[in-house]
Amino acid sequence: MRKIFLSYSALINLWNRYEISHADLDSAVFMFGCTRNALMKPIPKDAVLHAQWLRHGKAAHDIMMPYYMKAEREGRAIWLRKPNGEYRVVNTQFNVMLRSLGMPEVDFGHECFPLNYPATAEMIKRFNINLDPVYYMRTEQ
Repeated sequence: MRKIFLSYSALINLWNRYEISHADLDSAVFMFGCTRNALMKPIPKDAVLHAQWLRHGKAAHDIMMPYYMKAEREGRAIWLRKPNGEYRVVNTQFNVMLRSLGMPEVDFGHECFPLNYPATAEMIKRFNINLDPVYYMRTEQ
């Protein structure tokens, strides 16, 4: 089943632990809890976090960038928007992604939703969307 990555940090961690493959990335949907701009330049300002980023994240990020760009061209990347001052996934974006995968649209009953990992994973299951949600807490379940 095609994976939908909901958490950027989970993706980096799973990659570094060899739990996902290039094939997973090549067909994945990316719907991270950040904006496009934050993903393109994810360098922490804090010195300790910056050192951790250089040691653990940058190499993985650089490997994944072509996959993000390909997914974006193919309609498989969803970036958070900020309507009404809160970062949210706009339902029309989600439905555009579903159409690009040849899946039927869904009516969530509201215009947008916050990216809460467990709730989003549950929504994907409830609406019978053929995607495998992957997020950080999943490894703890």
